[in-house]
Amino acid sequence: MPILNAHRRPNPGSCSSLFAAFGVLGLFLFASPARAKKSLRILSSDFVPATRPSIRKIRIGVILHADKIRLACRGRCTFDDAAGKLYYLVPGKKYDVRALKDGLKLGGLVIGPRTTILTKRMTDCALLNGRCYRGKLVLRRDADGAVTAVDVLDIEDYLMGVLPGEMDPSWPLEALKAQAVVARTYAYTQLDKYEDEGYDLTGDTRSQMFGSLGQVPLSVREAVNETSGQVLGYKGRILDVYYHSCSGGHTADEAEIWGGAEPPPPLRGVRDPYSRGCPDYDWKAYVPLSKVLAAIEPGSLLAGPLESFRIGHEYWDGYVKNFVAGIDGDPIPIAASKFRRRIGAYWLKSDRIYRIRVLSDSVEFEGHGLGHGVGLSQWGARDLAKLGRSYQRILKFYFPGSYLAVVVQ
Repeated sequence: MPILNAHRRPNPGSCSSLFAAFGVLGLFLFASPARAKKSLRILSSDFVPATRPSIRKIRIGVILHADKIRLACRGRCTFDDAAGKLYYLVPGKKYDVRALKDGLKLGGLVIGPRTTILTKRMTDCALLNGRCYRGKLVLRRDADGAVTAVDVLDIEDYLMGVLPGEMDPSWPLEALKAQAVVARTYAYTQLDKYEDEGYDLTGDTRSQMFGSLGQVPLSVREAVNETSGQVLGYKGRILDVYYHSCSGGHTADEAEIWGGAEPPPPLRGVRDPYSRGCPDYDWKAYVPLSKVLAAIEPGSLLAGPLESFRIGHEYWDGYVKNFVAGIDGDPIPIAASKFRRRIGAYWLKSDRIYRIRVLSDSVEFEGHGLGHGVGLSQWGARDLAKLGRSYQRILKFYFPGSYLAVVVQ
């Protein structure tokens, strides 16, 4: 067959170092019943546990509902067909994977509704649309006739692909370590989020950016390896954590941005002078009047032109709670988070807005910071690391009352 190498074989069958303690914890958390029935035990980091931190497998939806996927292999890669036979991909050759009525077509070979691509050596790499993935890749035909690719890999290897997409690898190592702990914690709290779709997280901004594992920077390897297994905890549970680019001088309370009950102390806003040096500490945006009007009442015909637009109420930390638009003499309130979501983060970089002016053809906004503002400020972590702060102190600053822990199974 044209896609096969000459080789075909039958299916063969079936923290050494922990750092200063943030607190003490020894509770059991139970994994989702949809997954393996194992408990997660979180141990405080003031001692070395008898067992190594768990290396949990995680499923990442890297390509979702595509018409086709371009597949290639660097090194040695195998895939299986519906009968369970294993084949080698020819190194360097490119194959198109498409969905048929009852299965997949890989190059010139028709296989079953799913196939598993395996790489075993660190030098091996399966290329999907030009990006390098390692370990176990599942390609499947979706019910809608498209193709989805899911990468199944160790959570620590997953972080190797996350960090370069979320923080500049040239930044100080302690900032990268803080990012590694927060990204790992976030991944644990999001396990099974997309269980109905057959994976845990996506490889884009809906979860965390997950890039190629082709050339992982040394700084990223050090940051992941030197914090292996470590997460943030609070009161016996893994903490729900968040991060953003720049706080603009103060981080936000979780409830201010997403609503809900009063957040625990680690997710309340803190004054953040260390983010003042970020490129987006001060920003100005001119949003077209038509776009502003469309965001106030989507799908409706407003009675008149925009006469005024102002800050209605703001929270104690400088984040706007709501705006008030003046149209035909009527005040129309709108929640700031809803308005920014409709306008888009390209225009309004944060909800920490302090001045608004209505112009002839646009509305001028002036604000501080980039992102939602909750949790870790990446630019703040960078400057704290440059001042010589350890990653433990950086995390303690942005998540007060939390503690560093490891997850073991």
